[in-house]
Amino acid sequence: MAASLLLQGRLVAFPTDTTYGLLAIVHPSTLISLREQRQREDKPFIVLLPAKKEYMPGGTQFQKMIQGESLSAGNLDFLQGFQENPVSFVLPKNPEFWYPPDQTTIAVRYPQRGAIVDLLQKTGPLFAPSLNLPEQPVITNLEEARNVFRENADYFFDENYKPGSPSEIISLITEPPRKLR
Repeated sequence: MAASLLLQGRLVAFPTDTTYGLLAIVHPSTLISLREQRQREDKPFIVLLPAKKEYMPGGTQFQKMIQGESLSAGNLDFLQGFQENPVSFVLPKNPEFWYPPDQTTIAVRYPQRGAIVDLLQKTGPLFAPSLNLPEQPVITNLEEARNVFRENADYFFDENYKPGSPSEIISLITEPPRKLR
């Protein structure tokens, strides 16, 4: 059900590999809706990528989003070595890719555990900001999520989910890699 709603351009509250997220398919129309619901105009959203060949470094979809040729060999090795951990990477954005507008970088993560892995296989890339409003703590349970986002999300994933911590964020814009969070 979640995949079907996302592919229709709807918003879904769903657990990622780290915390609950308010998910949307990566498309200009969903970006507008997601920014309105999250009350966040200026800060770009993380993009979750499926662990499919075309989204991995060197793959066709990866190259559409990421300016891979500008990654140093060391940073590319670093990226490939950390794909099994909940680590988000800030990478140089392909200037022809539409998101994030007016930015030269894009943040991505390859989830490797939980229901999000299967969901990404069905949908492809997803915007995945954490499920909270600006300056508020991350929501950690379904009841709280429904209270805050009941009119904003079209579906709430309802299984025994135990949230983790937000991912580390590592910039691969310069060498050596730099931990941002």
